[in-house]
Amino acid sequence: MREESDGRFYYDFNQGARYVIHSHRTEEKELMLIEIGGMQVTKGGEELYLIVSERKDVCDYLGEWTKMQLALYLEMTFATLLEEGTAVEYPLTISDVKRFYSEREKARNQKLFRANKILIGELQKDTKGNPKKDKNGKLLYDGGIEEYRELLKEKENLEKILAERYGSKKVVNHQESMYRNKCTRMIELIRENGISLSVFRPDPICPFCKNNGVDAKGGVCSCAQAREEEIKAFCAAERLKKKFAETWADRFGGKDEEENDEWDD
Repeated sequence: MREESDGRFYYDFNQGARYVIHSHRTEEKELMLIEIGGMQVTKGGEELYLIVSERKDVCDYLGEWTKMQLALYLEMTFATLLEEGTAVEYPLTISDVKRFYSEREKARNQKLFRANKILIGELQKDTKGNPKKDKNGKLLYDGGIEEYRELLKEKENLEKILAERYGSKKVVNHQESMYRNKCTRMIELIRENGISLSVFRPDPICPFCKNNGVDAKGGVCSCAQAREEEIKAFCAAERLKKKFAETWADRFGGKDEEENDEWDD
């Protein structure tokens, strides 16, 4: 596969590309025309090309060839390109899928961290890394909202109680009402501070890949296939961003004869 200027991957050979096959190095003797009729990627990640000949008296069907076989054949027959054909985008790769899901999880964790910094604050620590407490034994924080911290603690305690009571099939009306009130107030504080509630909503767990995009057989999961365009667009943008960051000096700086060579060491 090859990477194009849009940051996306494409097959190395184009769909519909036509080549003139010669019997000798000179272009005087044309043996036949061949065309790339189709392409696919095997489970092992190998590119296969369907090659068709227009000279039925010579060869009607050349079959499926790997990228290396096709490249070698074109070289050995002194082939010349007659028509370029159309570039075909490469299917989703495992590496791109893993990258997308990994970056997505990382971005979600970063949003959650920023939200908690606003709502909870940062725990103060001494020089040994131990949490600081006031004279009453209460943890000290930098920033955050005191009411939210208290609500969070009460919510977590109620969740434990509710889990135990539900498991034992006990009445939970009172605790349920308290839990609802705590959660409702927390949501109010979240929204009052300009934070989207979606930060606290986890993604649905895919039963086939557990949200890493790769199924049990090592292939691209159906959940990733459903987001193919989103994944390709994201990974293309990431590749381009990296390329821009690495090449901006060369692209716009040119070569300065008086540059300090000490920096090249």
